[in-house]
Amino acid sequence: LPETSPRQPCGQLSLRPRISVPAAARQPLLRAAPTMASTWVLGGLMLSIGGSVLGTLFGETNHAVVGLVIGSFAAAGASASVVLRDLPPRRMARIGTMTLIVGVTLFVIGLAATSLPVFALSAVVAGAGFGPGFLGAFREVSLLAEPHERAGLVSAIFAVSYLAFSIPALIAGIAITQVGLRPTALVYGVVVGAIALATFGHESYAMRRRAKVGE
Repeated sequence: LPETSPRQPCGQLSLRPRISVPAAARQPLLRAAPTMASTWVLGGLMLSIGGSVLGTLFGETNHAVVGLVIGSFAAAGASASVVLRDLPPRRMARIGTMTLIVGVTLFVIGLAATSLPVFALSAVVAGAGFGPGFLGAFREVSLLAEPHERAGLVSAIFAVSYLAFSIPALIAGIAITQVGLRPTALVYGVVVGAIALATFGHESYAMRRRAKVGE
């Protein structure tokens, strides 16, 4: 891809991290942040404790099976993103959020019932929500930046996303040593579902308001 940012007079300056949000993208980034957060919190849930859940709670000692279940989360996210890539960003994000809610619900049911098939299905469905949910929110915000502003804005997007990915996973790691794996995973799943549900409800309300204004 052609470079869109101007060259820096010193090579070291080009390596200095920069985070910036153009004025036109500030409100859209705030609106998209819950979607970004819910998808990456879910990613932290699956990728940080998913293997432990399979091994400890489901007694699955075959590493190939564990890798297949966890890998299906990422594979479903990539596949759904490709399938839905031509949709408008906001619609893509809504579909992703709805799918994510279903996936997290299956995750909680699978844990509560100690059902490996339901848990495996939850990884696929949740991954299918993760991909388009984040991609839609990312596109909606990133398209608002001028070419020379994109690098700083993308850095801001991923700063939000990776904080949502890492901080809850660290808290969960501490909680597991205090209350155990199953309660921590259940609470983690419920929190992710609540964030996704609140995000979907807020977006639905905003869409109805925009429709009334349009009338």
